[in-house]
Amino acid sequence: MNDAMPTQPAQPRALSLAQALGFSEQDLDANHGGRLSEAQMNRLRRLQRRSLIGIAAGMVFNGLAAAVFIYLGASSESPVLTVIGMGLTVVNAMIVGVGGATFMRAQHDLRAGEVAALEGKLIHTIRVNRRKRTYMIDIAGERLVIPREVFTAFDEGSAYRLYRSPATRILLSAEKLQGN
Repeated sequence: MNDAMPTQPAQPRALSLAQALGFSEQDLDANHGGRLSEAQMNRLRRLQRRSLIGIAAGMVFNGLAAAVFIYLGASSESPVLTVIGMGLTVVNAMIVGVGGATFMRAQHDLRAGEVAALEGKLIHTIRVNRRKRTYMIDIAGERLVIPREVFTAFDEGSAYRLYRSPATRILLSAEKLQGN
């Protein structure tokens, strides 16, 4: 019989900030100058394309479903089916609104070509809601929701400068400030 305690799985090693956020020295150099790098602009363009694809897919799917429900409701004189069709039309409008807003925010960031900097002491926050954990950092009076890999790359209580896109508020790069 083996009396050894089962070994605990090793904690995943924290990635560097550059690895976790996916930025390079060229990106950081551009951000120091208050500008987006070409790679960061491409990232925002991909966000725009995804929002357009989401809008198109949502419009087609919900539009067809709404038309079918409205048609079935009218042909069978069923007010329930008609109301479902009208509800899907409202959902369709919301999809267009949210997707359009995302597209326009990304467009604003691309046209301006600038980054916003946040600087200060970083504080970790984990919000647990049932089985889901939300990882957040607080810095300079702002709270950012971030993936776990990015969360673990930051040292609690250290001073950082974070660069993000002004309108879409996407965290693009970060650097630990010296003297901490």
